[in-house]
Amino acid sequence: MNLLTRFAETASRFPQRRAVADEVCCFTFAALNRRARQLGCCLAAMGLAGRPVAVLARHEAWTVALFFGAMYAGCPYVPLDPDAPEEKRSRILDDCGAAVVISHGPGGDFVVDEAVLDAAPCRTLPGLNCGPGDTAYLIYTSGSTGVPKGVAKTHGAVLSFLEAYQTTFGFSQENVLGNQTPFFFDASAKDIYVMAAFGAAMEVLPAELFTFPVRLIQYLNSRRVDFICWVPSALSLVSQLNTFSEVLPTTLKRVFFVGESFPVKQLKRWRAALPYIAYVNLYGSTEIAGVACYWQVSGPLGQALPIGCPMPNCVVHLVDETGNPIQAPGQVGELYIASPALAQGYVGGRDKDAFPILDLGDGVTRRYFRTGDMARYDEKGNLVFAARRDNQIKHMGRRIELGEIEAAANSLPPVQLSCCLYDGKRIVLYCELVPGVDVTAKEIRVMLREKLSDYMVPGRVQILERLPLNQNGKIDRQALQAAH
Repeated sequence: MNLLTRFAETASRFPQRRAVADEVCCFTFAALNRRARQLGCCLAAMGLAGRPVAVLARHEAWTVALFFGAMYAGCPYVPLDPDAPEEKRSRILDDCGAAVVISHGPGGDFVVDEAVLDAAPCRTLPGLNCGPGDTAYLIYTSGSTGVPKGVAKTHGAVLSFLEAYQTTFGFSQENVLGNQTPFFFDASAKDIYVMAAFGAAMEVLPAELFTFPVRLIQYLNSRRVDFICWVPSALSLVSQLNTFSEVLPTTLKRVFFVGESFPVKQLKRWRAALPYIAYVNLYGSTEIAGVACYWQVSGPLGQALPIGCPMPNCVVHLVDETGNPIQAPGQVGELYIASPALAQGYVGGRDKDAFPILDLGDGVTRRYFRTGDMARYDEKGNLVFAARRDNQIKHMGRRIELGEIEAAANSLPPVQLSCCLYDGKRIVLYCELVPGVDVTAKEIRVMLREKLSDYMVPGRVQILERLPLNQNGKIDRQALQAAH
């Protein structure tokens, strides 16, 4: 069993049901499977089996067909942000060794490296023979050294997550999922593979609607969306603008949120307006297919929302600085997670220390992922997120390494040294300029837009005469934060 055979079974059970749709396009399961197989045949005929294939991951229904088409050819797919600077995309392509970049044309043609792909006879589809340990796709995260890191997800890892997700929450062909997350982020995979495995319909929501919440809710109602898993910033936008005083969701039954902390004040507004909806806080990491922990919202809310307990396919330990597991409430430690849903690792074998093999006191030796997330147990035994161990943040639902922003800033000719901080609401970049150079903060932000995705461009740039250094000659981040 692999993801393709699971999808093919679903397509044979529900051939005429809606699989994935956007504003202008709708695929039934039969049509989605047919188009994906056609692309798979073309790519297989090119002899690409086993090599990564990059996909220009526009937020539209056609992109899902491209993902499955690459897999049918036996090629792990690599989603690319279509709006990312060329420099960043080139780094990813070089790192993963992608054979080609695929997209689709306005007429539905498949496009490979900007050339329309001719149809090929369908003899064999290598992807159908993939095993659980074969890579299904690669997702690139922001790297701490300024270089994006590719995370390899196997068929078996995603299937493990799907089984646990279904056991915990239950999905069927009657569900309609409202997809918000861009397809070059890992969180979108939950929607894609719930659709593929259980026959749920997936509506790809237009990004522009999230600036017009009333229209967004009306769209959800018109498409009969009953389940959403969004980042809290998207949910907060709806509640902040008093949308529920004008229109209420009429078909929505479950609201999941993932990727960052949901402000308690905004969740209370959702619950006050829609008390009959089930709310669930999910916690995960790109290095783990799907999610690792969950908390079903209930009762009065405290200052911080728990991330709850492990999913059925995960073992979670809190570990202190000496490497010993933590049991007592209140003590903060790093989250270590073991699971069949764990990624193979990073492309190129980077950061192997992030996946140690350990016995954490329960007599079982397992392969863990060191998340870098600090947490504690509350009095009820729920896990509660505390902070990041390193220089990584979650901003607008997206995982960002501040080091990547600093690397981009330091590569600019006018910048001598830079330091990036996050105040919980926006990214702030502090710059020390090359002596004799005259450039404004606004000009630096414009230069950074050529190197970084929009969501990574600092909200504020401040130019300082000197950045503070500590005794080791490194930038003193604490002093910088205290002074500004």
